[in-house]
Amino acid sequence: MWLKKKDGKWHVFKILGMGFILFIAVFFLYQDGILRAIGNNLVKQDFLQPADAIVVLAGSFSGNRMREAVDLMQKGYGRFILFSGVQVYPGVYTHSFMKKYAIQLGIPEKKILTQVLTKERSTLGEAIENIKGLHTHGLKSMILVTSAYHTKRSHAVYQRLIDSGGKDIQLMVHPAVDPDIPIEAWWKTRLGVKQIFLEYFKLIFYSGYELNTV
Repeated sequence: MWLKKKDGKWHVFKILGMGFILFIAVFFLYQDGILRAIGNNLVKQDFLQPADAIVVLAGSFSGNRMREAVDLMQKGYGRFILFSGVQVYPGVYTHSFMKKYAIQLGIPEKKILTQVLTKERSTLGEAIENIKGLHTHGLKSMILVTSAYHTKRSHAVYQRLIDSGGKDIQLMVHPAVDPDIPIEAWWKTRLGVKQIFLEYFKLIFYSGYELNTV
């Protein structure tokens, strides 16, 4: 009886071991495709139509989000560019240098709408402020521009606020290529690995807790 139990356990271990080896083999054989799929799962991209405003999310200091927003503006996809800023040093706010960069890229100052972030410094806090800004200026449609890895969570946050707040705002999302976190090769840089795993953690947190508080 003891030998039979021992043989049965050994058989289970053999199956588990073979399964693990098979998993490792498949992973290394198709690792680029698997890792690319992990990154692409975070990307949300809508078919675009002209909107009242292009909303640019802060958080990237490479200027990639603003450049993408300006490109969309110049192609006729938006009437205004809107974004919020936070204080990064006494008297220094992110929206001030974002605005300066947008003007440098060719956007008239009268087409730029800004506000100071008064809620928490998070995607949710920024969304609350930006949607309030849209409402204040009577804007009914928006194209949300953020880094590619950040689009899925951002869409969930903004859509939840729009739905829960009863605001009639059409939401479209457009990814900006991020040179610091390349979505097609995120695993090749330390920052890319860190940011992608952090984004999945935040996505789980927002889905399981944060959005339920809205």
